[in-house]
Amino acid sequence: MIPKRLFPVWLLLGICFLNTGHTSVIDPLTEDDTGNYTCVASSRGITSSYTTTLDVLVPPSWKVMPSDIDAVNGDNIILNCQGSGQPQPVVSWHRTMSLNPDFISVTNKIQANGSVILSDISKEDEGMYRPESTLMIQPFSFPSESVIGKRVSATCTPSAGEKWSSSG
Repeated sequence: MIPKRLFPVWLLLGICFLNTGHTSVIDPLTEDDTGNYTCVASSRGITSSYTTTLDVLVPPSWKVMPSDIDAVNGDNIILNCQGSGQPQPVVSWHRTMSLNPDFISVTNKIQANGSVILSDISKEDEGMYRPESTLMIQPFSFPSESVIGKRVSATCTPSAGEKWSSSG
């Protein structure tokens, strides 16, 4: 007896999104396509499935841009700046001091969201502040078909030099 031809069912987050064939094609790929994809096949009461994760890379962009702020001695201010992308970019800050045009790192006042809080400001806080958004390392993975005794490889790609700046 010849078995029936198997047509798997494709699931995204547990919901059927394709049940017409062996290959799932996503075109065009969008950020919303990130998720766990499962292929389920059944025959004669036996069911088999495999799940893998699709992480869609999203180029970095500025979600919140800093703006100029006027303040007086003793004020508390927030320099808002947030980057978005996948993976989430890391925001760092640099500033000038007094008449020196060189930028130095601001390290102790950066919040998890990328903003900087300056409390009880004084003349020493005066200067130009510049945020920078940097991707550190692109995600990588090993192939799902990694088998004992076979060669396997993954590529780690640092994003050195990829920076996005804004003067505010």
